[in-house]
Amino acid sequence: QSAAGRPGAVYLASTENSQLQFRQPILTDTPHLHDADFDTFTIGTITTEISVEVQMKADNRAAFGEKLAFTLSPK
Repeated sequence: QSAAGRPGAVYLASTENSQLQFRQPILTDTPHLHDADFDTFTIGTITTEISVEVQMKADNRAAFGEKLAFTLSPK
């Protein structure tokens, strides 16, 4: 978030394998191999079950770290 959209700004973002597309900036600069913090965020309303896959991304540079996959279901 502190990178203000400059190249290399880091986000938690959906991958090309995700049915839901989004990206959420990390809150503060985070040292190498440390945990990143996020505010609570809403990614939309769903009406059917969807598959989501997320990974950290440095904007206009590279994706990195572990990919996490999960399924969202409507209430």
